[in-house]
Amino acid sequence: MKTMIVTTPIRTYPTSFPPFGSLSIISYLRKNGISDVEFYNIDGNRPSYEDALAHIREQRPEVLGISAVVSTAYTYTKQLALDIKRMLPETLIIVGGGLAASAEILLRRAGVDLCVLGEGEKVMLNVVKRAQTTRRPMDFADIPGLMLLDQSGNLVNTGYEEPLSREEIYDIDWADLEKSSNINTFVFPAFNENGKAFPWFAKDERAYQPHRRNKTITSLPGAKGCVARCTFCHRWDKGIRYIPPELIAQRLEYLIEKYNVGFISIADENFGTDLRWLTEFCKLIKPFDVLWQVAGMRVNCVDPERLKMMHDAGASSICMGIETGSERMLKVMEKKLKVEDNYNAIRWLHEIGIELTPEIIMGMPGESTETVFETAELLTFAKTLGPDRDPLHISINYAQALPGTPLYEFARRKGLIGQDIDSEERYLLDVSDRNASNITVSLNMTNVPNFIRHSWRTRVMFRVAANYVRKFGIEHYRSKLKQNSNFEPFLRGIKKVTDNLIIDRGQDITRNSELGRDEVHLPSNWTLLRQRKLALFALLHPVVVDRFQLIAILYHLAQVIMTEGIIATCKDVYSYTLGSKRKELLIEHDSLRKIVDKQLPPLASDTPEMAPLRRGR
Repeated sequence: MKTMIVTTPIRTYPTSFPPFGSLSIISYLRKNGISDVEFYNIDGNRPSYEDALAHIREQRPEVLGISAVVSTAYTYTKQLALDIKRMLPETLIIVGGGLAASAEILLRRAGVDLCVLGEGEKVMLNVVKRAQTTRRPMDFADIPGLMLLDQSGNLVNTGYEEPLSREEIYDIDWADLEKSSNINTFVFPAFNENGKAFPWFAKDERAYQPHRRNKTITSLPGAKGCVARCTFCHRWDKGIRYIPPELIAQRLEYLIEKYNVGFISIADENFGTDLRWLTEFCKLIKPFDVLWQVAGMRVNCVDPERLKMMHDAGASSICMGIETGSERMLKVMEKKLKVEDNYNAIRWLHEIGIELTPEIIMGMPGESTETVFETAELLTFAKTLGPDRDPLHISINYAQALPGTPLYEFARRKGLIGQDIDSEERYLLDVSDRNASNITVSLNMTNVPNFIRHSWRTRVMFRVAANYVRKFGIEHYRSKLKQNSNFEPFLRGIKKVTDNLIIDRGQDITRNSELGRDEVHLPSNWTLLRQRKLALFALLHPVVVDRFQLIAILYHLAQVIMTEGIIATCKDVYSYTLGSKRKELLIEHDSLRKIVDKQLPPLASDTPEMAPLRRGR
């Protein structure tokens, strides 16, 4: 019996982050006697939809597992499942990943037979074994970790399966990735043709030591899960499990021998919370003499001693979910930390020499222009600690309501998404294949009009840039612009200045030869004005834009009118200034989870089977 695991396209281009979840399931199946299993990496290889469909039809799997790690994969997943069910009606179709938090929609609208709730290794093994004798969904109702429909069309939630041991987490066979994908997407040179190190390591002098010149970069996880329960974040794992450091060392040794790896990204959401684990990790990784980047770490889990230990062991840069500079918004997000923790972490990282990518989320319920400029103040602090800082090296995304989060439930119960399954599906279709940096598809959960909300990222960006100019001068600021690998696309008109000027996540940085370019020609002011490149002109003169905030506000008002129409825009402005929205979306600054649980009653259409999925873990 043939089993196939497929991925779904996450963004418009493949990322360098390996599909560890799918690879782990495949490895687990093989180790437990399921040999006829194929990995088809649609996300990594990007075949046309027709080619992907033809390949699956040709292979005729009896069991098809679709890995949809994010809810924005709904449109593709639905189309694929319905087409496969039409062509291969006997194939058992299973969906796992973050999208399975919308299990009811998948089961009733997308032709899916089973949804995996949580970690998939043990569940898929039990499903594949059972599928050898039956593929009727109801015959799987005794297997933990599934959602399905019974013969009467009622939802059946079988609970959660027991988690893997720490030793079993992400125990993949890299040969599966080589066979199914272009391995160079996931293991690639650390330096471009100009001799510039990959951005994670570009500012670390150690990266340019001669013995590292021909090394490669890849990702390696150190843990699974998170200690926090931020109200905008969906996860299936309860708590966090750290992979034993000695096992990570063994896996790293294999990558060094196999692929000449000298730089790695520790692909964790919540790195180093356990100090004893971190100490042992640093002790074991240091002898390998690799440089490493951390994909996610909490600001209240660092201190000077811990950071010094990490730097000594090879740490070069860290992405941190700082999220906001507002104490009030930290409460809404349930970050369980203080703004002071953000300032301390930023200062310590700078003093010790570890590069920081601050990641910001705007537009949560309770956000206002006042809280947004508290964030601008925090970012100004981060970007003016020294002239070597890049004022544009910031990731600013708008809050995206994803199923399984209090943020999604807030939007649903407030009527912003809709209050039945059809409305929920329309929302999932609307946000499919959209990035959180794209504000046009994010819901307005604040109590200000859309054009004001749209202006926030631009105004923060220019406030930070203007303060950088005020401290270090306009010429130095423009020299940093030239060095920013994301600036040239703006200069050439490929991207809008109001887009995210830096990465959304570290692992998604585009790898190209232009990362090493030191000189970029800046056109004269007259040329920019004559060519009507007003947004680029503004980027080169941030103090002017910051001084006259109305420029950014009017720009975004015009953009909203062009997108939504003047009548819809006027209705929106009225609703959020004098109408019902201003009052309906005004909340106290408390945990959004508490607000949803205590102040917003469940909807009449809610079912007990879906309740655990809506709450998240």
